[in-house]
Amino acid sequence: MGLFPTDAVDGQQVTNAKGTVFEFDDVDGKWFIVFATNVYTQDEVDALLHTEAHDLASHTTKAHSELTDVTANQHHNEAHDLASHSTKAHQELTDYNAEANVKHLTDDQLGALHAIYTLEVHDNDEHNPNYLANVSEDATPEIMINSSLPSDHTAHGTVLIITNAQAFGKAVYVSANNTVALADKDLITTMLAIGISAGTNKVLILGSIRDDNWTWTFNDTIFVGDGGALTNDVSGYTAGDMVQVVGIALNATTVLVKGIDWVEIV
Repeated sequence: MGLFPTDAVDGQQVTNAKGTVFEFDDVDGKWFIVFATNVYTQDEVDALLHTEAHDLASHTTKAHSELTDVTANQHHNEAHDLASHSTKAHQELTDYNAEANVKHLTDDQLGALHAIYTLEVHDNDEHNPNYLANVSEDATPEIMINSSLPSDHTAHGTVLIITNAQAFGKAVYVSANNTVALADKDLITTMLAIGISAGTNKVLILGSIRDDNWTWTFNDTIFVGDGGALTNDVSGYTAGDMVQVVGIALNATTVLVKGIDWVEIV
């Protein structure tokens, strides 16, 4: 007769050779497992004993990292054997890019991250171009232009960067791609002036500019003259001349550049 009798009654139990207990349920007419034990092979028992009992000194080579305050048994994975170890299985920290399944950055990506910075805060270093100090919310923001420039041939305001340069303090117009030349009231092809040359590759289009060679009277209206020169006198202009206002004198040597208002004398 087999393990399960054909005339079993409800609640009847049988046990197989491995200690698993089965019970018959008369309602369903089926046998169900009600108790089972774990059965290990000799190899599985040996592996468990090895994991519990061995220590790091039992290995022929110490390929593992030696960790402070960590036992050898804690350092190993359960049920491993010595043959599974190699210098690559326990990866050294310095070799952080050795395995394909380890997420890491390439050298190019690291270089790109190093290049991404926009601001450094340097304590007590207001001359550093990256210096940021006294940051606070401004409920009434203003764009401020300095009317008292510190020295000759200086400017303060909105500057256009170009690819060439003209003499400081001269009115200029766009003569080619990203290039300027001297404006002239007598030549309509050199007008309109876009601003005042403020140094190498710079044109001031809105702001203040100082040239100690000027001798204005405050509140003078400043016009484009001949060959890029500025003037406060248009009495000698004749038919065909272009009369363009480029600014207002703030004092004898400083002009507020304010726009490109103009008319033509006919």
